Amino acid sequence: MFAAALLVLSALLPQDQVEVHATLSDDRIAVGATTMLQISVEMSGGQPQAIELPAFPASLDVLSSREYHQTQLSLPGGRTTIVRRDIVLRARAEGVFTIEPVTIRLPGGAMRRTRPLTLRVVAATPGTPLPPGVRRPISGSPADAGTLTVTATPDTAWLGEPVLLRMTARIPEEQRTRRGRSPIFEPPTAVGFWVQEMEDRGAVGVRAVDGRYYDIHEYRRFYVPLTAGERVLPPARAVYEVDRGWMFAPQSYELVGDSVRVYVRPLPEEGRPASFTGAVGSYEVTASVDRTRLAEGDAATLTVVVEGSGNIKALPAPRLPDVPGVEVFDPSEDAQFVARMSGIRGKKTFHWILTPESAGTYSLPDLTYAWFDPDTERYDSVRIELPALQVGGIVARAEQPQDTTLAPIRGTPSGTPSFAWARSTWFAALQALPLVLIALAAFWRRQAPRIHARQRRRQRLNADFSRVRERAASDPRGALAELQRSLDAAISALVADDQAETEEAALRARGTGENVVASVRSLRAAIHTMRFRREPVGPADVDALVRRAEALIGRLARAARSGRPAAVLVLLPLLLVAGGDGYAAQGSRFADGVAAFERGEYEAARDAFAAHVARYPEDASAWYDLGNAEHERGAIGAAVHAWGRALRLEPRAADARHNLRVSGAHEVIGAGAGPVPFTANELLGWAGLLWLLGGSLLSVRLLLRGRGARAVGIVASVAVAVSAVALLALAARSMSPDHGVVVRQAVLRAGPGLRAESRAELDEGALVRIAEQRDAWVRVRTAGEEGWIEQRDVGLLD
Repeated sequence: MFAAALLVLSALLPQDQVEVHATLSDDRIAVGATTMLQISVEMSGGQPQAIELPAFPASLDVLSSREYHQTQLSLPGGRTTIVRRDIVLRARAEGVFTIEPVTIRLPGGAMRRTRPLTLRVVAATPGTPLPPGVRRPISGSPADAGTLTVTATPDTAWLGEPVLLRMTARIPEEQRTRRGRSPIFEPPTAVGFWVQEMEDRGAVGVRAVDGRYYDIHEYRRFYVPLTAGERVLPPARAVYEVDRGWMFAPQSYELVGDSVRVYVRPLPEEGRPASFTGAVGSYEVTASVDRTRLAEGDAATLTVVVEGSGNIKALPAPRLPDVPGVEVFDPSEDAQFVARMSGIRGKKTFHWILTPESAGTYSLPDLTYAWFDPDTERYDSVRIELPALQVGGIVARAEQPQDTTLAPIRGTPSGTPSFAWARSTWFAALQALPLVLIALAAFWRRQAPRIHARQRRRQRLNADFSRVRERAASDPRGALAELQRSLDAAISALVADDQAETEEAALRARGTGENVVASVRSLRAAIHTMRFRREPVGPADVDALVRRAEALIGRLARAARSGRPAAVLVLLPLLLVAGGDGYAAQGSRFADGVAAFERGEYEAARDAFAAHVARYPEDASAWYDLGNAEHERGAIGAAVHAWGRALRLEPRAADARHNLRVSGAHEVIGAGAGPVPFTANELLGWAGLLWLLGGSLLSVRLLLRGRGARAVGIVASVAVAVSAVALLALAARSMSPDHGVVVRQAVLRAGPGLRAESRAELDEGALVRIAEQRDAWVRVRTAGEEGWIEQRDVGLLD
């Protein structure tokens, strides 16, 4: 009880409502070092009206100033406001300096002052120890911490002309190993400028200055002046940290650039057109009306596109004069641009809805758009003649050139996709046939001279053996001598290409077995023995030795051919595999969808077609009919997605293209059909067939001679070249970016989460480019925007 009473009593006692303090982070520093003057104001129920700084001594430079605000709620006491201002001071000379009190002005005319502060600055000599508590400059001199250079291009600009601000931090290379991360830039926040971030706003490099290397970090952004006169951009800052070892916290270094002055010239009055609305840059302007014949009660859309370089996002809309009898609604705007070093380029589109009040003819006045070009320093303008609107009830609607009726549904499924056999195993194996044929033709062409030479040697040897038999009748011993010479010549011809020292070694090197070598040795001994024996020699004896020689020469030739290292080219049996993927026209669910559609039960038709494409995703007819069913349900985004899938499977489908045009999804036609109007199967199939033709003709070309060979070679080369073109088209189709269609209105967010910042809303049926998929989110790119949407809100075309 006693403690509670004391607590209540302390809450009721009057309390000091304002506390002010001023301190120095270091009150003793070396010349060139910095210290921070910290001013804090804490008060209840409000905040100070002003913090007035004293005049600082001339030897102290103000490098930067930052102010922070914080509000606290507590019991007792209520709301407390804390204001803190940090001022970085750098000493340029030694001495003892007094910082006069800071004046804080409070609401109601009250005023508070801080106490004066004393700063001692001593000389900083490298290698000389400083007195205790004195802070030395970074690495001996401020320059060793780096420099920050800020430039503006141009420094004299016209009102509305983008100014490129480049912040370049130069940090000594020896700091790289100790630096934890790249410097963090704090660009200046300037009043009177509109800021545009750049796509390539950062750059990193290395530069040598006076024999010393520096890491260069650059940050860039555009500043667009909104008012004329001399403007000063406050100093930019860059902060980086240096690791001082595992026992110490990282040391933060701050680089401060100079303030930048930009002189903004007002736009000249001389030559300013009456239609000028403030556009600055260089542009081209086009205008169109989507239709000029209307039924009574219909509306037309006037579209103006301004394209070029300049402040695209802030381009004003053209002035559209009043048209009597036509209600003109405020325009919608869509800006698409890219900011790079070369400038800001892009286009801005304006749409007006024009609604005539009654039937008749309405003349639209000429549209004039003017802009100021900073490069030529003069005004330019363009005048565009607009067509008249003819409003004529039912007749006008019948004469409307654009057909808004959908093409009818298809009654049967597509079945097996065309050229499905192009992805079959047997067709893939068949692509090796030209290579086998070319290899066989090249092998035959290389071996033909040797085969012919062997045939000629065989003929000569047979002729020699015939002469031996004829001579044996009259001169048996002379016939044996001739047989000996013929045998030696035949064996020498077989081993002529070998470099072995002896004939037997050459035979072994060519794969001849020891039994054959022994037979050669035995036959030569038999011929020599019979030739010089005393007993008479008859023709039968000679004939027996000739037969042995013929058999031996045959064995030697076969052994030599089997022993040569030759490439064994084998054509694998072609696998007779079905050309498709087992797709059979299972029409049960498809037929249910067609029947439900004809009865007007579009929900049931959608469910049936969706079940069919889930099982057979390559059925273009089912995707097309699914799009018609979704359109009748009012799901335009889902319909566009389904037609896009059908067009992806059949790029030349006229009905799918027609329905996409009717729905206004012109961009989906190009994304669905792809860069070439052929499917991947068709390109692969034609490439394979042309390769089979061209490769086979090339093998024939290797076997032919004369004019016929040249003609066959030309046809083969053309076929192979066209096959290569088809493969390149297939590669272009496969490397084209993935696209999707927004199937329901979606919110484009800055990150993959429902709590992420909302950037824009995407209409159903909009075409987006898929950049990344993560869990239930997809990162997409659309006209001028990039962000994340839920995966359920987008349908992929691939």
